[in-house]
Amino acid sequence: NDSMMLTGFNLEMDVEDTELASEKATYLGLLITELITNTVKHAYGNEVEKLLGLKVWTTGKDLNLIYFDKGKGLEKGETPRLVDLLIKQLEGTIIPYKHKEVSGYSVQLKFEK
Repeated sequence: NDSMMLTGFNLEMDVEDTELASEKATYLGLLITELITNTVKHAYGNEVEKLLGLKVWTTGKDLNLIYFDKGKGLEKGETPRLVDLLIKQLEGTIIPYKHKEVSGYSVQLKFEK
């Protein structure tokens, strides 16, 4: 079964309302979907506490995003291929980031709205 469910996940969301061009909004939606899909499919085994978090906010002309989970994580500096391609489509910049309270995968990026 390839269906994806978020059953048993704790979600931490802090998403600021903003306006984006439709092309950027599409790529951002695909990026967030891919991040969540990767977490659900690969980050956790039978762990009881499953967490994923998303924060989106603006500073001036830039949109900032932080995504994290409490799963297995990736090798230092590794970015999933599709995530990397979507960040490039957004003309985004990955900012070094490690969530101070959560081990696992975390990424911060910034791109012009």
